[in-house]
Amino acid sequence: MNMPWWVSALVLIAASLFFEFHGRSFVQRQWNSDKVVQTQLAKIKQEQRDAENSQLKTQQTTISSTIQKVHDDEISRLTTALNDSRRLRIGSQFCGATSGQTDTQSATSGAAADTGGRVLSEEMDRAVKQLIFESEQVAATGRAAQAFIRENGLGE
Repeated sequence: MNMPWWVSALVLIAASLFFEFHGRSFVQRQWNSDKVVQTQLAKIKQEQRDAENSQLKTQQTTISSTIQKVHDDEISRLTTALNDSRRLRIGSQFCGATSGQTDTQSATSGAAADTGGRVLSEEMDRAVKQLIFESEQVAATGRAAQAFIRENGLGE
């Protein structure tokens, strides 16, 4: 039983086509499966990073809130102290006042306690206190920044 050569060629071509399409299909299924696995792993890793970032954000917010509260409390105390303070005096060694130039008020006044200086005018008193406030506010901001750096381990 000899088959004609063309039948053998057809069988060989059919087998080749079968294996070609079967192989392509197999490779494509493997490729698709690998892509699904990679996508799932990437999604899991992204969720982990998001959770870590959320936790860090919460910690950072807590630290920042604490530092800001300390800063705000410090500024509040300073504002209260400046508002409650008496008018400032300048000593005679700075103003060159003579005994006739001193601003002496009644004996019950706090201003009479230092007869060797002058009480600043209200305008000057406000300006000096504003300068004190602004200087202390900058210093408080610097201290808050230092606390932030220490709390976050950035200074090490």
